[in-house]
Amino acid sequence: MFRLLCLLTVLGCGCPLDSGMLFPRETSSREVKELNGLWKFRADMSPNRNQGFERAWYKARLEESGPVVDMPVPASYNDITQDSSLRDFIGWVWYEREVLVPARWVAGDGTRLVLRVGSAHYRSVVVMLLYTTPEHISMTSPW
Repeated sequence: MFRLLCLLTVLGCGCPLDSGMLFPRETSSREVKELNGLWKFRADMSPNRNQGFERAWYKARLEESGPVVDMPVPASYNDITQDSSLRDFIGWVWYEREVLVPARWVAGDGTRLVLRVGSAHYRSVVVMLLYTTPEHISMTSPW
């Protein structure tokens, strides 16, 4: 299993690039995995807005660091909830999503993987952690 953890700051509006990467299209030689949908979300409400980095929230599931909410992506978190402290929040916010990808993408055969992040703030951090699921041998039990 491929675990993706995105950390994004929201200190201002992301500006569109005048030039850059074209939007990827599925072809006979390219597979595309959309990451739109619900992500785990948490704003770093600590006084210095740096607790997530100090306590290394990226080393475990985000929900182990404290309360999280499901947040749709793409969307502006400032406009999703009724919480005024979140609507007016400036600082680091954390998004996390686990994604299953085909084994051939991580087989180590030189396959090139590209993560395209759209509309992120100019000061953003992306952490990708790769996990493989343990082998399970059984014809009857789920896992």
